[in-house]
Amino acid sequence: HTHGYIVAAASFNLRKFFCVDLLTGELRVGPVAMARRGRPSLPETTLAAVPRESAQQHETTPALRCQLVKWLWQLSDRLTNGMYSFEKLIPMQPASIGVSLFPRTGSRASEAVTRGIRVRASAVFAPEQECVIYSIRMKLLDPATEGGLSKEERGFETAQLRGRHWVITAANGAEDHVRGDGVVGLYPLLKEGGWRHDHQNSGGGARFSQHVEVGADCEGEFVYQSMTNPAATFSGELIFVPGSLRKPTGEEFNVHVAPFPIASGQNDYIY
Repeated sequence: HTHGYIVAAASFNLRKFFCVDLLTGELRVGPVAMARRGRPSLPETTLAAVPRESAQQHETTPALRCQLVKWLWQLSDRLTNGMYSFEKLIPMQPASIGVSLFPRTGSRASEAVTRGIRVRASAVFAPEQECVIYSIRMKLLDPATEGGLSKEERGFETAQLRGRHWVITAANGAEDHVRGDGVVGLYPLLKEGGWRHDHQNSGGGARFSQHVEVGADCEGEFVYQSMTNPAATFSGELIFVPGSLRKPTGEEFNVHVAPFPIASGQNDYIY
């Protein structure tokens, strides 16, 4: 029998497609390649979008033989329980609002508060890029929020990111340490209610603090995304300076990033 496919869903940037096998009902995910004469085709590297165990549990139920139904039911459940949310898919780009696949609750997400700075983190497997994309969210909590402190209790009014130290742990326990300045060229200055979008400039021989250009004021959490290879867990710390990089008001301190999983997603639903 010849397998035929129909596209059931796609990512907002049309780089990831979900296709139903019309012969078996299996839901596959991956990039769609254009074959000769402009006909789309699925490459052999596509993955099952529904985990094998879940698919086998329902293979005898006629209504659920098509894995798309189970996949949509699971997506609805994750949206309802708050695991997924609607937000900007690309930070600082309001037009990119959609369903964010970065888990906000459950075992796939982590949260830690250090001296009133909350860091929430999670990751999502991206089969179209063969990597894991992770999201780090930082916010200086006000005293009325759980975990928040007054400026006297935390010892500063504002704090600015200076660097990062990541610990990527493999399944066998081996650790890979990554250190660097800022995050993706950004050095957010956190304050109650928002943050300042400070970023790296091209200054050559200036001091480190003068390499950072003052940016616009923004509301809410600072969010950034980057990518890494699949492993077991991701954790580390963010290095902050009380006050600002140009006018520090105290000694540097580390803000904890609690461990969160960065697995390949082959034993889970893929969205």
